[in-house]
Order: sequence, then structure tokens, then C-alpha cells
Amino acid sequence: MSTSTSRPGIVSDLDRYLFDLNGYLVVPGVLDAALVARLTELIEGDCAAQERAQPGLLDFRNNALFDLGPELRALIDHEPVFSYLEEWLGTGFRLDHLYSMVMRGDTGGATHIHGGGTPHHHSRGYSCRNGRIYSCETAVSYALTDVGPGEGGMGVVPGSHKANFPLPWASDPGPYPPGRVTQVPVTAGSAVIFTESLTHCSLPWRGKGSRRNLFYKYTPRNIQLTKRQLDASLWPELNERQRGLLEPAHS
Repeated sequence: MSTSTSRPGIVSDLDRYLFDLNGYLVVPGVLDAALVARLTELIEGDCAAQERAQPGLLDFRNNALFDLGPELRALIDHEPVFSYLEEWLGTGFRLDHLYSMVMRGDTGGATHIHGGGTPHHHSRGYSCRNGRIYSCETAVSYALTDVGPGEGGMGVVPGSHKANFPLPWASDPGPYPPGRVTQVPVTAGSAVIFTESLTHCSLPWRGKGSRRNLFYKYTPRNIQLTKRQLDASLWPELNERQRGLLEPAHS
């Protein structure tokens, strides 16, 4: 398991080793119980609105999280994960896009498995040189639900961010044979930080209730992946650092 044992916000030598080795790092306890409860309330309110519009949904997604509440906007530069992002993306990195994902039940196979070191994609590249990690698109997945062993959730192919050959079974929709994909158990309030070069997917949800996750995806300051630019002027409570993270890509 690629799990940090240091205090959240402090990047240790072990954190660097595990992230470089596996392509992801689990950082426990970055959200307290009260914040998890509030974020869950906001996300479930949005799911209820989606379900009224389209009854019978099992999967919910929202690409406009900032409209739901200030608690979601405050995560732009959440302190317990900020130091990891700054070290691996460099000074002046930016929040490119974000969304929520809620899964109510087993919808069959895994969602499309994607990512990997090959073929090379300049905006999602990964390298480590002279003791420094360079990760382009880097994601933070905040868990709002406990995900125990065997219950589904995030699936990864550890080390695949440095693969020199394409994944032979990338078109396979799953379920995947034992040993091919590693499930990542988490507790509510944890963050999984991972490079988008890592081969990953969402495994069918088999836990109790719903699986709830928030995804915040960051890029170096000179890379912009989405056409929709987040407009910091819409949210006057943002501080200077948060507004900087919403700037368009620049050299």
C-alpha cells in the first residue's frame, strides 16, 4: 500500500519514494469528520437534484462543484495536500478542473481504464531526475466514504506511470482478472494523490451505501487541459493564493 506515514502536509523521503515507485500516494486524515459531513451534505443535495431530473441514476457527476458551496472552493489550496502539489508540480501550478463522483451501486464492469507512461502525452508526462519528481497533470481524490478491501473504488496498476510499452488489455471493460488491477482502500477524509500518467480506473462499487469522491486536478502553470476557465472573480471570498491557482496557463 502506497500510504504516507508522515504528518499531512509534510512531504517525507518515504512519500517521495512511494509516489515515484507506484504513481500514487494515500494521505490519511486530510479532511476532519465535520468537513466530510458538510461536503457529503452538499454533494448529496446535488445528487438529489440530478435524480429528480433523471430518476433511477446509479452514477452522479458534477463538473461545477464551486457553485455548490464555499467549502468546496476552500479545497483549491487545501493545506494538508498543498506541499505535495507544489513539490511535484512546481511553483505557480494551477487548478485545471474538478468534479465530484458518486456511485450508488454495482454498474457492471469497471469504468474505462486509462493512463500509463506509454504512449507519451506531454500534458500528463511523468519523470524523476536528480532527486526531483516532475509530474504534469496531478490529481487529488478526496474520499468522503470509507472504501474497504474488496469493495471497489479506485483501481490502479502500480508503477504503470513509468511503463515503456502500452497496456495490452486497455480496451478490456473489466472485470479484470486477479492481480491485474490493485484496489486502493481508503478511509473517509483521506486523499489519494496520483499522477494522471498512472493507469487507473473506478472499480464497481460493492460497499454499503454510496461511494463519494471529489477530484481536483492540477497542472503546471504552462499547461491548460480544459477550455472552460474557472473565473476567480465569481467568488470574492477567495484569497490571493487561491485566485492565483485559477489563473489561465502562462509561461
